[in-house]
Amino acid sequence: MPTQDSLGAAAKKPATNVLVSVPLAGIKPDANYRAAVDTPAPGADAVGPATSQPATAEAPVKSTVLSVVRDIFASLSDAFSTSPANPMTDLVQGAYLWVRRSDVSEAPTLMGQTTGQTNGPTSGTDVATVAAEDEPQVLHPEFKFTYPKKDKYWTPERRAEFEQAAKTLSQYIVVTKPTTLEYEVTSSRWRADLPKKERTPCKDAEGCGELASAKSGLTNDKKPGFYDTVVQHKIITGVDENRKKPDGSIDFNFAYDWSLGENVSADQYDFTATVMHELLHTMGFGSELSMPDVDKKTGKREPVDNDNWSTYDRFLSNSTGSAAIDPTNFTWNPAFDPNMTGGSGGGGLYFNGSNAQAAYGEQPVPLYSPTEWSGGSSVSHLDDDTFTGANKVMMVSADGKGLGVRTLSAVEIAILKDLGYTVATQTPQNPQSPQAVSDVA
Repeated sequence: MPTQDSLGAAAKKPATNVLVSVPLAGIKPDANYRAAVDTPAPGADAVGPATSQPATAEAPVKSTVLSVVRDIFASLSDAFSTSPANPMTDLVQGAYLWVRRSDVSEAPTLMGQTTGQTNGPTSGTDVATVAAEDEPQVLHPEFKFTYPKKDKYWTPERRAEFEQAAKTLSQYIVVTKPTTLEYEVTSSRWRADLPKKERTPCKDAEGCGELASAKSGLTNDKKPGFYDTVVQHKIITGVDENRKKPDGSIDFNFAYDWSLGENVSADQYDFTATVMHELLHTMGFGSELSMPDVDKKTGKREPVDNDNWSTYDRFLSNSTGSAAIDPTNFTWNPAFDPNMTGGSGGGGLYFNGSNAQAAYGEQPVPLYSPTEWSGGSSVSHLDDDTFTGANKVMMVSADGKGLGVRTLSAVEIAILKDLGYTVATQTPQNPQSPQAVSDVA
């Protein structure tokens, strides 16, 4: 269930019965996926921050035009976040938002991001625009979704739930001027146990069988540097880098039983939670890091050969906060190769943004780094083994059946700030679902 143009300690795997697809080594992920877990994940005690040394100071970062603009907006966001409450601060931060916390009796496991995207029918389209219902002076992103015309899977009920979930997520983000995010929405139906005649075509080995996938390309996918996704850049600056093209895309796999409404049964997947997870990937919550190929002659893995990264990648580190990517020439430090599949417990990769560390006990935040690389999922999620049980969060890597996480944690909100967003000072309420019961097949 992962994001963008592309998108490892202990050998404990997220959960049993995961529908796994074989990752393609050496290919840069270009979409994030949410994988399915057949049974609800067993309960577990919450795990606190991993023990580690204080983070090292970030080295100076070579500026690009886009990164300068993003940093200006990030500075404004931090300034408002630390300013005393007053009418102007409330105006920009959207302080008049309220929250209803979901009773997460069985939190999800999101197994997100991989490269590529399952393809559904796209002949003809229907368009829906979603606007947040705010007080006039508070601006949040709006959405324009284009659906395949006459698509039998995107029923009116599913569209309404999809758009309601998007509106809920938008309440976390404050924009400085009216901003509408445009998405192409598609459907697929693919599961390994389905007869071939009942499956839709799927050309992406990593994405087939996942619950959902999402994508938003980088604003610059050619030059060295750290770049926002198109969706991220549009929200932060108001500038539309894609012009007439969609800012992002989302595909849902309707081979699974999706819930609609407030009631999610134990044998269904939470549609609302998955929509919010996927949209967050398009907003920049994801990495461009990929596992290199193995040299056929030597049998050794080739070095990471990339200098074009997402803004999220700027904050990749080890448990002590040392940066994995050189901020001056944007090259990967090979000393961090073992961390890519270092697992949980201190050996994996971490997120060392200042806001995220402040929200996590002044320590870098552990990222999903399974011992077997999972393209489009590894590194682009928070660590499943750390954020589990009562401590489960929305942006872990795989989704189990039952009620999922529908509100962002303090750590996830802090990561959004590090990514450059102005975040509302109060978390939003989950609006009443358009559906009373989850009864759509």
